Amino acid sequence: MLRYLPLVWAALARRKLRTILTLLSVTAAFTLFGVMMGTDAAFQQMVEVINRSVVVISARFADNLTDTMGQQIAAMPNVAAVSAGGGVCGYYRNPKTQACVMAGDQPSSWPNLPLSPAEWKELRAKPDGVFLSRATAARWSLKKGDHFTIVAASVPRADGGQAWRFQVLDVLDDTPYWGNGFSLGSYQYYRMSRPAADQPKAGWFQAVVKDPAHADDTAMAIDARYANSAIPTDSISERSMRSNGATAAVNVATVTRRVALVGLFMILLLTGHGMAQSVRERLSEFAVLKTIGYSTRGVIALVFAEALAPALAGAGAGLALAAGLSKHIPALLSGIQVPAPYLSPAVVGDAIAAAVLLAFLSAIFPALKLKRLDIAAVLAGRT
Repeated sequence: MLRYLPLVWAALARRKLRTILTLLSVTAAFTLFGVMMGTDAAFQQMVEVINRSVVVISARFADNLTDTMGQQIAAMPNVAAVSAGGGVCGYYRNPKTQACVMAGDQPSSWPNLPLSPAEWKELRAKPDGVFLSRATAARWSLKKGDHFTIVAASVPRADGGQAWRFQVLDVLDDTPYWGNGFSLGSYQYYRMSRPAADQPKAGWFQAVVKDPAHADDTAMAIDARYANSAIPTDSISERSMRSNGATAAVNVATVTRRVALVGLFMILLLTGHGMAQSVRERLSEFAVLKTIGYSTRGVIALVFAEALAPALAGAGAGLALAAGLSKHIPALLSGIQVPAPYLSPAVVGDAIAAAVLLAFLSAIFPALKLKRLDIAAVLAGRT
């Protein structure tokens, strides 16, 4: 194999501009491939890490749920615990910086948050405290001990104001479940800061079921119980909610894979044309190689190696660029809440396989031409 390396290098250096443009095109295609397939992998990872025992209950229409409903749901079969949840959403510092703080109070009903028992205890002891993930803290430029204010016109306060003041208790590691980061405050602070008439109302409930295999059945049973009530519910297991979220507006898996494949197909046309042109320009050289003892398989292997080198180099460079861009994707697409692309080993493996396939398809027609090569005619200048 080593004897082919100087020949491959000479072939790539023969037309430097064409080689550079091909490499740049392949790099761009695999950057797109990495971002698209990484986004799909991030959604899949987010679904897989979800605790399957959580059911989220919200009001089907505008009315809030009530504490009484929470007590009733807690007494239903297969329900182990129920916790009320709320949220303060508005802006931080300027209207363009949207910010939300979730409010919870029972760790048993929030298994998808990476808080320790000591941290939950700290949250209960500090009413205006909040835990941020690293992604959220970086986005809002906050650190442990900082005070910050969210202006939330849609969440009335008992004092008539719109300013919700918080203090960062700590910055925690991010988790795949919360692809864009998380922020959690105290539900008691959320509850007691609102007008007295709103305090018995919750934004949603989180129920933990005893048998996760029947989480969806429990969600349907809750909705059936309140179907004819003044506040009908809309319940769904958290796993189903996250899975459906990836296909609510568009099917993420289908769209990302199709976009990635379209990008590779366009590059296949370019690289295939480039390889065909390169082989046509060097027919006499291939004829000489076959004359001095190179087999047909050896010449075809040489062509494949010439196609494989920029494909693998472009795939590596493209994945590196995709990895560098991945942390900026959620900020660029904050309106649709996509997680940062995750370049899993499977995505890297798919990229390598795609690069090999790209090289093979680019080289197949030039290789067939070389297989039928008439050495005498080429050397005599008749082709």
